[in-house]
Amino acid sequence: MLSIPRGFRRSVSAHNIDDETFLDWIETTTLIAEEELSPTDVVECLIEEQLYDDQDFASEFVSSGWADLRSRLSRLGQHSPIVFNDRWMMRRVDWKDVPAHSFCLVVSYGPKYDQWNTSFGSDYTEQGDLFELLTMAAMERRFHGWKFLHTGWSKNTLKLPDVIDDLVTHIGERAGNTGYYASDQANEAGVDLVWHFPFVDRRGGIPVYLAQCASGKNWVDKVCEPNIDEWNKKIDFATIPSKAFSLPFSLDEKELRQQSVRSKGLMLDRYRLLAHEVSEDDWVPATLKESLIKWLEPRIHWILRR
Repeated sequence: MLSIPRGFRRSVSAHNIDDETFLDWIETTTLIAEEELSPTDVVECLIEEQLYDDQDFASEFVSSGWADLRSRLSRLGQHSPIVFNDRWMMRRVDWKDVPAHSFCLVVSYGPKYDQWNTSFGSDYTEQGDLFELLTMAAMERRFHGWKFLHTGWSKNTLKLPDVIDDLVTHIGERAGNTGYYASDQANEAGVDLVWHFPFVDRRGGIPVYLAQCASGKNWVDKVCEPNIDEWNKKIDFATIPSKAFSLPFSLDEKELRQQSVRSKGLMLDRYRLLAHEVSEDDWVPATLKESLIKWLEPRIHWILRR
């Protein structure tokens, strides 16, 4: 088993372990550390770590979490890297065969260790860029025939007026009052990724998504981005664009619905991004796969040495 991260507290008369941290711990352990894992293994670990004294009480918590994890991984269908039966879960493939899944999981789980930022720093530029490219690859598979433009981290040397010029050219709409609403000092203003369905006449009035991709723990503070009212000033959209918000974390049904209401747009959590009718080899570009593995290798080795 992987070492215990933050969010695990001693449980005597109440369960004091954060549910999402527990599920990520079990999923990460299975994907990168233990080829096979049973509920009994998990219970024994919690008791050895003195988080529980009572085996039945620990089993109650583990059984509930086991069912939740099985349910969320079932959203991936036959391409889930982890399979279940009544007694164990087992990984089907090496983590390098599912770099998009591994990336989303490590981005979610790694910072739950106290020394993570000390070891890897607080510059999230590369992580943000990779997550935007992962989101784009996933949505290109989902939105057949749509055109995509990446405006986020990899173009962070561009200022907002330049981003607007790119968007206007890309989607065939008209620039709005850029002098008034687009500061020369601003960057992408909450838009990391844009996709639209083109028509040959390029007269505007087409379906457009403006997307924010947030891979940090402060994603809740960004869920209302981009501001569509502001973007309707920056670009003279003939039809109000739709919003999308992408994150590498797992949301249960209640939180997904709540955040969808806050966002007023399409919410793309970990399992929506990863759920496709084909394996990752068929939707993750080779160059992105190489970049994800390169980013992951030192971080996975670090987690395994904890």
